[in-house]
Amino acid sequence: MTRRSTIEFFDRIANISFNFEEALMTSASKSKVTIRDPDSGNKIIVEGDDLRVNHGEIVGGTIEGFDVVTSGGKSFLEMSGARIDARHIQGDDLSEFFQSTLELALTGNNKLLGSNLSEFLTGSTGNDVIRGRGGEDTINGSIGRDVLSGGGGNDRFVLEGNTGRDRITDFDFQGGAGFQDLIQASFDSIEEIRQSGKNTVIDFGEGDQFVLLGVNAKQIDESDFVF
Repeated sequence: MTRRSTIEFFDRIANISFNFEEALMTSASKSKVTIRDPDSGNKIIVEGDDLRVNHGEIVGGTIEGFDVVTSGGKSFLEMSGARIDARHIQGDDLSEFFQSTLELALTGNNKLLGSNLSEFLTGSTGNDVIRGRGGEDTINGSIGRDVLSGGGGNDRFVLEGNTGRDRITDFDFQGGAGFQDLIQASFDSIEEIRQSGKNTVIDFGEGDQFVLLGVNAKQIDESDFVF
């Protein structure tokens, strides 16, 4: 693996630069380890169970999630629901350690929370819960049966081929409160749009579907899609 002192943290999920080469582990307990970048003041808080630290590295225990906190104390991005055995993580420095950790995290069932900024949020290969909060977010659940929420802002929900059935909890089809959400799909056509109870099912075929909770199928038209 190529060593990089500054990496794109959560590649395809959110863009934040963090100088791992200068980063310092400022506190550590069995449930929480805090790592601070002295250049930006941003912090990464690693949460888990029975975490064990040796010479500034997490060498044991179970990593369950991350919280990226800005220098101003605001939570920029959170991920929870992971179950990663720290003994299985490889890396000679913090940069490689986190790269390896994220690769393992992206194969599990995770809960990902964005900020009030505009972000690109991408799920794992498991069943994820992704909440964009504020900002104009682009949300891709990836593989699995995911639950997606855009929050405020003009959000875009992405569905690609062979990724399964995702539910959108707050799709804004009419631009209420000045917000207009869109569906971005990598398909040539839609097989069917149908009503299922109080929800709308958009079926692209081969098991790829978006379910819009609390939305009437008659209210969905071509203006809601980007192909």
